[in-house]
Amino acid sequence: MVGNGGDAGGLVGQMNSDTIFESYAKGPATGSTGSNVGGLAAHSYSGTIRQSYATEKVTAGLLAIAGWSRRTKH
Repeated sequence: MVGNGGDAGGLVGQMNSDTIFESYAKGPATGSTGSNVGGLAAHSYSGTIRQSYATEKVTAGLLAIAGWSRRTKH
């Protein structure tokens, strides 16, 4: 997945009150400056991620990023 100023996640870019369960993402997630990038979900609003994983590298320019979810709001 590649994000260019938006949300890029291995499974979803943005999720709202949803659940990712028993899932995985294979392949890198990459974003430029101003992007939210995560191995599974780039941006989660009150979502749940359970028993899931990402196997590849997550990279971005000038951002704080995490391995499976870049930003989570509850």
